Amino acid sequence: MSLQKIVAGAIASFCLLRVDAAECSPKAISLPIKRNVLSNRAEIRGIPLAVGTPARNLAVTINASSNDTYLWGPESSCPVTKDFTIETCVSTYGGIYDPKASNTSVSTSSDSIRHFPDGILASWAQETVTLDNATELSSFEIGSTSSFNEWVPQSKIGVGRSSTMLQALNKENKLTSKSYGYFQGTDFGNETREGSFILGGYDANLLDPVNNITLPTALEFQNPAVPCKEGMVLNVTGLDLTWPDGNVDKLMQDSETLTVCVVPDWPSIISFPEKYWNRTLDKTGYKPRSDGTAFSGGLYFHTQLIEKDSPGNFTGTFTITLENKLSVTFSNDQFVMVEPKIRDDGILVPAPEFANVLVENLHDRGDEDAKLGALFFAAAYLMVDHDKGEFTIAKANTEADSQKIMGIDTPNNCVAELQEGSLTSSPPKSSTTNTNKSNPTDEDQSTSLTRGAIAGIALGGVVFVSLIAGAVFFFWRRKRSAAGYEVPRTDSPPPEKVTYGYAEGRPSEMQDNDRPSEMPLHEWDHVVELPGVASTSERRTHELP
Repeated sequence: MSLQKIVAGAIASFCLLRVDAAECSPKAISLPIKRNVLSNRAEIRGIPLAVGTPARNLAVTINASSNDTYLWGPESSCPVTKDFTIETCVSTYGGIYDPKASNTSVSTSSDSIRHFPDGILASWAQETVTLDNATELSSFEIGSTSSFNEWVPQSKIGVGRSSTMLQALNKENKLTSKSYGYFQGTDFGNETREGSFILGGYDANLLDPVNNITLPTALEFQNPAVPCKEGMVLNVTGLDLTWPDGNVDKLMQDSETLTVCVVPDWPSIISFPEKYWNRTLDKTGYKPRSDGTAFSGGLYFHTQLIEKDSPGNFTGTFTITLENKLSVTFSNDQFVMVEPKIRDDGILVPAPEFANVLVENLHDRGDEDAKLGALFFAAAYLMVDHDKGEFTIAKANTEADSQKIMGIDTPNNCVAELQEGSLTSSPPKSSTTNTNKSNPTDEDQSTSLTRGAIAGIALGGVVFVSLIAGAVFFFWRRKRSAAGYEVPRTDSPPPEKVTYGYAEGRPSEMQDNDRPSEMPLHEWDHVVELPGVASTSERRTHELP
């Protein structure tokens, strides 16, 4: 293509960009995935959600196959025994919701029923739900249920194709798309960092602009060999163990391919057939537990247990390659960990007698149950756009220490950066004021306008030239880039170190407001670090019932 054609195309693109800039007005909501203080004073990792009046604070997860929002409860549903207390139950399920204890709960079903197509038995009520300190949904229908499975016990927000949460937020003009971005983050080892859940867009600072793949979502019946209600199916084409000296052991032969379903709430990095676990044991020297306990019964349910001294045999990294294009690498701390346990008072403590390899051995369950789970997104980023019917998986930029939220505006078919903490893409207002004149004269106003016009013209010229140069670079680079969400790069210096996703001084938990809450003001501002050794008091630890 000649330079003349490139410039002509760039000018045409500039005209289109001007239209988009004038009409593009996306809205998005950013929520942290972090430790939340519950009613039992335990800190449990999840998305902060306040439900009812007085507000009950929960730590929830997402569920990509469900459309409704399901909360564990009421308290009477807890399977309490001498080894599984109410406090343990609260921590296990990320909090308990009781509709009878809420002044704003309005029952919509006299009996427990199942909503199609989710099929989860629940009692239904319209309730007040707060996603963050500025986003409240009143009369939002939720299901109160005690029928969760032991793999994923936490309450969950359904983000499936017909998500009632996404629909309600769009209807109330709080979002402009049925999309979301998800990064699980890490809550263990030496690399602890918050995760991110963005409704209506994604975080461009986390999503690698080059190392990503975009694929169409598929209905379950379109691929009956892989029963994936989440609709996100792709192929694993490589599983590698890399030793500190650079040597690589391959767990998959070159001719092998494993089709997996993306299940972002599943408690593992990957669920794979037994042959790959056997090869992992052979290459690493890991030793299965001598007492015959093959897998965890705790927070990372069904991940593989090994002898506590065994992890020292392999100190390298674990890499998963997708579609022969995208490689995601996990540090040793992300691959092997000491799993925390829940005491009878609900507090999480380390259980140093256990060591977990964060993969799931499917045993005889077959290849069709293979998954990429929540812990995969400690090193990868997921973006789902239901309006376009596609999903993107990217290598996560885990060095990012601030957010760059890109909101998706489906009606105007555009994407734009949002200001931090804002639901709109409008720029922040200047804090500069005229302190010399309280009542400017007509002459002052005229002079000010003329200068503003001159500045606008000058700025417009600079922007025009910049956009022309950018468009030329875009057309050149697009020929070299793979398909996917291209996130703009920047050569500006890195921002100051802040708590991820939030400016200094802004708590990442939900702010206190005028609604009564079960916790006193700023209860959540303190941080309770997990003790390095077990408590001196007599406490028991528990596995899930």
